[in-house]
Amino acid sequence: MEALFKESPHPDEKQRQQLSKRLGLAPRQVKFWFQNRRTQIKAIQERHENSLLKSEIEKLREENRNLRESKKKACCLSCGFSGRGGPAMVAEEQQLKNENARLKIEVEKLRGMVGRFSGRASPPNFSSSTDNEQHIMNLIQHEDRFFGLEKSKISDIVDGATSELLKMATTGEPLWVRSIEARRDILDYNAYIKEFSQEDSTIGRARKSIEASRESGVVFLDAPRLVQVFMDVNQWKDMFACMVYKAATVDVICEGEGPNRSGAVQLMSVELQMLTPMVPTRELHFVRSCKQLSLDKWVIVDVSVDDSEGANHRRRPSGCVIEDQSNGHCKVTWVEHSEYLKALPPPCTGRS
Repeated sequence: MEALFKESPHPDEKQRQQLSKRLGLAPRQVKFWFQNRRTQIKAIQERHENSLLKSEIEKLREENRNLRESKKKACCLSCGFSGRGGPAMVAEEQQLKNENARLKIEVEKLRGMVGRFSGRASPPNFSSSTDNEQHIMNLIQHEDRFFGLEKSKISDIVDGATSELLKMATTGEPLWVRSIEARRDILDYNAYIKEFSQEDSTIGRARKSIEASRESGVVFLDAPRLVQVFMDVNQWKDMFACMVYKAATVDVICEGEGPNRSGAVQLMSVELQMLTPMVPTRELHFVRSCKQLSLDKWVIVDVSVDDSEGANHRRRPSGCVIEDQSNGHCKVTWVEHSEYLKALPPPCTGRS
C-alpha cells in the first residue's frame, strides 16, 4: 500500500479492489488506510509550515525590538535630543532597517513557497514595502495585545476557570439533567445562569449562546502519562488528530512544579476541524492549565483570554478531571463548554 501511495495517493475503485484481494483486506479498510495516510502527510506539511514561519517571524520581531532599543538609547530621557553623533546614529538605524526589510522579503518568499508546497493559494503579496511593513506590524501588535496580559491577571483567570470547571464536572442536578433518550447529561440553562453569574448585560446575553456537554469514561492510560500528553502540544495533536487541524504553544507562562508540572500555564493557538461539514473550522486562542488536586487526581483547564468583542467564539472553562485508578487506567470526566454569537452555526457540543 505504501508503494502504491507513492505512485498514486488517490487510487480509484479498481486499484483498491485489486489491492484488497492481494492483501486479504476489506475494500473499506484499504480506502480508510489511504485516507489516513493522506491526513498524516498533510499534518506533517502543516507542522513544517508552522515551524518555518514561526522561526522567520521570531527573527523579524527580534529586529523590531532592536530598532526600538536603538531609538531609546539614542535619545536623552530628560530633553529628548540625541545623545550621540548624528551620522553614527543614522547609519546604525539605517542598517537595522535594511536588515529588517530583508527579513520581511524572506518571510513573503517563504509564504509563497509554503503555498505551493501545501497545495493552497499563497497569501497576498504586498505591492509596496510600506504595506508589507504595516501588515507585519499589525500581526505583531495583535499578538502583543492578545498575549500581553500580566501574569497576575492570567493567574486570576486560570483560578476562576479551574473552580468553574470543577463545578461543571462534579455537580449533578439541577445544573445537569440526565436524558434517558440521549443517554447523556443535558445542561439546564437557567440553573447555569444562577450558578455562574454573567457580568454581561441582558442585551449581551441575548446575542450569545452557551454550549456545554459532559461525558465520563475510562482511558487505558495511567493518569500522569495522560497529563503529559495534554501539556505537550505535539502529543496532544497526535492523540486528537481527527479534529485538531493545527496547534501550537505560543508562550509558557509557568512551567509548573515536579514531574507532573502541577501549576503549569501555557498560551495555545489551535485550529479545530469537526467531523462534520456542517460546522466550520474554528480558530481558538486560549490558556491551558494543569493542576494536581490530590495524589491521584488532576484537572486540565482550557479557557479563552481574549475578551475582544470581535471574537465570535470563545472557549469557556473546558477540559477534564483525571482520576488515577491505580491499575494503568484512569477515569476521565470531560466537559466541553463554549460561548458563541447566535448568528453563527452552533458547534458540535450538546446544546443547552
